[in-house]
Formats: sequence, structure tokens, C-alpha cells
Amino acid sequence: MEWRDRIVSDPGILVGNWRLLNKVVIVDAGVPVIGTVGVVVLAKHKGLAPLANPRLEKFAASGYFLGAEIITAALAASGEQAIGK
Repeated sequence: MEWRDRIVSDPGILVGNWRLLNKVVIVDAGVPVIGTVGVVVLAKHKGLAPLANPRLEKFAASGYFLGAEIITAALAASGEQAIGK
């Protein structure tokens, strides 16, 4: 069942389902959405964080899954390279 059909058939499904709520309210409204890694990159660009790499490493060390492609793209967008490269 398509998520829009689920909402029509059971409007209460949004309660406690923040991901679905975000999709309905935010994404469908055309509001740009960025994730945690995007916030780190944006902070670097705005001069609020001197480096993105240490923050990404802390996320990964704390159990936050970051795939190699995400890290590479975030570092490239930040104008950085991974430590040791």
C-alpha cells in the first residue's frame, strides 16, 4: 500500500511515525531537508566549525553509521581529505 493511501485510510498512522510525518509535511511541501552530515558541512562553510572530519569521526566512533561514500562526499564538499590520505 502506498504511504499516501495509508494516510487516507488511517489518518491516525501519523501519530508516532515521525518519518512518515516528515515525508508528508516537509518533503511534499518542497522544504529542503538535510541530515546530520549536511549540518556539519554547512557549519564548516559558515565558519562555525573549523573542520568537518573530526566531527564525522566522532559520529562514527559513537555508533552513528556513516558509509565511506557519505564521508568522502562530505569531506569533498568541505574541502577536506580524510586523515591519513
